[in-house]
Amino acid sequence: DKIFSVYPAIYLSPIQERMFTNGIRLDADRVKNSGEGLYRVYGSEFLAIAEIVGKELIIRKTFYGK
Repeated sequence: DKIFSVYPAIYLSPIQERMFTNGIRLDADRVKNSGEGLYRVYGSEFLAIAEIVGKELIIRKTFYGK
């Protein structure tokens, strides 16, 4: 995940992590963020690069295995 350190990080709760890894778009107002753009997303580990567009956190590239 160090290669993506240019992007700010978002840390998810266990419930948010489960929803996120199941493909559910999260409400951007429910995660700490700095507005629209790309983010590194963490739960119990580095999960993905995601983008906040409007009011949603949208997965762009995942790095977790199911």
